[in-house]
Amino acid sequence: MDPKIHALYTRDILAEVCNRFEINVDTLEALDGFESYIYSFEKDGKGYILRVGHSSHRDANAVQGEAEFIDYLGANGIHVGRPMRDAQGNLVEAIPAKEGEFVAVVFDKVPGDHASREMWQDGELMYKLGRLLGKMHSLAKDFEPSAEKYRRLTWEDDNVDSLQVIQHALSGDEAELVSSKYQELVQQVSRLPRDRDNYGLIHFDVHGGNFFVHEGQIQLFDFDDSLYSWFANDIAMVFYYASFGIRDDPEAVETRVKNFFAGYAEENDINPVWMEHIQAFLSLRDLILYA
Repeated sequence: MDPKIHALYTRDILAEVCNRFEINVDTLEALDGFESYIYSFEKDGKGYILRVGHSSHRDANAVQGEAEFIDYLGANGIHVGRPMRDAQGNLVEAIPAKEGEFVAVVFDKVPGDHASREMWQDGELMYKLGRLLGKMHSLAKDFEPSAEKYRRLTWEDDNVDSLQVIQHALSGDEAELVSSKYQELVQQVSRLPRDRDNYGLIHFDVHGGNFFVHEGQIQLFDFDDSLYSWFANDIAMVFYYASFGIRDDPEAVETRVKNFFAGYAEENDINPVWMEHIQAFLSLRDLILYA
């Protein structure tokens, strides 16, 4: 957590968050959080997750858009941690701070555990991930936020932020080289067509740390990075992380890709030509994580 943000986050702010969502502050259990404060708690015998982040990371409108998308997916059969409304019927609450404000949202705590090594080796997990993304992309085609101000960021917005990260994290020739390659890839991808069948709101961070498996079902969470981009970019992120540990084994990688698309095809159509562009999305992720 940024020390400047941490200094703004007082016990009074947390108390006000708990007051608005009718949470007993003494029941909160702090969890690891990188860009937000994350807590688990129980209420009326049910588990929940409280997330409190500063508006410098995501403002209240952006979080509202995220919550509405998650709620829409949950209402249409996707296993997600759906947002909980407070006593006033709000999905999101904003509490003023000395600078900016803190934005709070509560989600159902999804059941299950992270996928085991054996699950990753079994083709069934990639098949189910394929079905999950296929259904999400199919549903995303018809999703609209309740107001235009709640529309999430676009791929272009994210790239501006990513380029700033590269230029801040690196220096000298290295910064120039990585920035140049990143911008070259951005220009290449930006020419891709955008229409209802290939572009929409995506999760953009589907990896083993952001889902549990419970009774054979994938329970997806952490939509904080969700934005408008190509569906192929969402697929690329799955492949990026699902290939960890097996990248020197082309046969194993190919098997995971085939199992994924076997599931994806059951829920959504994708033109095979998009496979030609996935490498560009993978390279973009490589550069930003390198920085």
